[in-house]
Amino acid sequence: LAIDAFLQHPFFFFHHIDPSLGAGDYPHNLIIETAMAMGIIGLIVLGQLLLRGFIRVRQFYNVRHPFLTMVLIQQFIALQFSGSIWAADAFFMVLGMCLTARPPHRQAAPGY
Repeated sequence: LAIDAFLQHPFFFFHHIDPSLGAGDYPHNLIIETAMAMGIIGLIVLGQLLLRGFIRVRQFYNVRHPFLTMVLIQQFIALQFSGSIWAADAFFMVLGMCLTARPPHRQAAPGY
């Protein structure tokens, strides 16, 4: 039903929870729920965040901070099987850490 709601209103959001279903029924998948709740615009924003996060992890997090990479992957996979946008605070926190942190600058040797 979430995919049908997205196909009926692909550009803008339609609804977060289908009112014809019972309480608590939602797609349980971050990407499908983003498509249903925010349309193409939300999918583009989510895709950009995920792509930039992946690039950042490939640049320097996988070598220097393997735990952060592991937690990001674990949270993303968990949201694909059971999760919603509104309950994905841990995933977006870890993704934000990956997106905003910078690699350390090289310091000059003493005496220079």
